[in-house]
Amino acid sequence: MHRPFLLLTLALLCLALTACGALQRGEESRRTYQLLLPDTLPAEVPRVDKDLLVSRISARPGYETADIAYRMTDYEVQYFARSIWSERPARMIQPALVSWLELSGPFRHVVTRDAAVSTTYRLETELLRLEQDFREQPSVVRLALHVRLIDQEAGEVVLSRTLSHSEQTPSDDPSGGVRAANAALAALLSELPEILADALED
Repeated sequence: MHRPFLLLTLALLCLALTACGALQRGEESRRTYQLLLPDTLPAEVPRVDKDLLVSRISARPGYETADIAYRMTDYEVQYFARSIWSERPARMIQPALVSWLELSGPFRHVVTRDAAVSTTYRLETELLRLEQDFREQPSVVRLALHVRLIDQEAGEVVLSRTLSHSEQTPSDDPSGGVRAANAALAALLSELPEILADALED
């Protein structure tokens, strides 16, 4: 093999290995986070002899991605480059919401769309906001959900309400924002059973 061709081959091989190494380092530096059910046990509310269907949670534009959102200005949502959610937030909130209502909600049974069960009530939820807001120092995480409780037998909206919570971050970075996001979710889930129970009594 001619020496110039050999040198060119070795150079290209070195470049390829360098690129692969850089890609692996970039992948290793990416951090993936979760929204999880709170560890604290919820307080139970009086139950009714009715079943609830929890519809799939939808999300407003800008929050339907697995990218972790943050805000520096009023009208621009940005996303962290090397920190992501393990799944879209609406999909992570869904099982937490169902489990929480099963443990403490006012309904006899709580099911999802996958269950072939006829229910009296249906809960529709939309993720309005989940972002780390750096317009305040220290930064805060803002979480907002809109919930609608529908009586399917009567064809009536029993409850339509926006729930929101702001949680100060322990640190001004994605890790601190994730911890605050989990705390904000726990706060909203803690409120929901009593709100639903009150709506059923009206």
